[in-house]
Amino acid sequence: MKTGLKTKRLRMVLAVGWVIWGGAWAGAQATQPAASPAAASPAATEDPAIASAARWQATVQSFAAALASGDRAEIQKRLSDSAVLRPLRSREAGDLPRMMVGVRGMLIGAHAYSHPPMVMAADLAADFKNAEAVPDDTRRRMVPADESEMKRANATAVQWLTDVLKASNGEKVGVIVIWTSALPTVSAGEMTFVLVKGAEISPGEWRIGHVVYGYPNLNP
Repeated sequence: MKTGLKTKRLRMVLAVGWVIWGGAWAGAQATQPAASPAAASPAATEDPAIASAARWQATVQSFAAALASGDRAEIQKRLSDSAVLRPLRSREAGDLPRMMVGVRGMLIGAHAYSHPPMVMAADLAADFKNAEAVPDDTRRRMVPADESEMKRANATAVQWLTDVLKASNGEKVGVIVIWTSALPTVSAGEMTFVLVKGAEISPGEWRIGHVVYGYPNLNP
């Protein structure tokens, strides 16, 4: 496969990318763009699986809003006691202060799924289409050109999430995308992806147990 084609697909997946990259966090997962934590509150239901998925969605969106605004107390509230934080392009463990510096800005999208997330790239593409504050060239890079490219982007997103989070089928996962603010250690107008995996602290109740954050290298 030619290098140019590989790079094109990688970029698509990432924006979409993190896949950073597309996934629909299956099952009873929620697939909606960034919303207020209140909007994601689980509705009353007798189905434990649906209630659990709704609580996970609420956790991811609350965590995303706290990251974007720099609300340390809320971030800590959503993390499990044994949460692991790690920069995307490093094998070294991260820490909360450094993570907070790199992820503050405008929330583009926050989605929660049960692994594998089959439409993650599609969800993120929709987020970027509506993100008017993001430059047009960046938005175009994050949106697959046609159905065939979208299908490949979704598949790549699943593999990417599996590799980065070491996620297994059925585990709760999520993707958050933030357009960073101008901070001392972060370039203004940069996409930051935050991949998360859930930790079930009691039946159907979730916190964030694993976080991988940063800006993926879109260059070959």
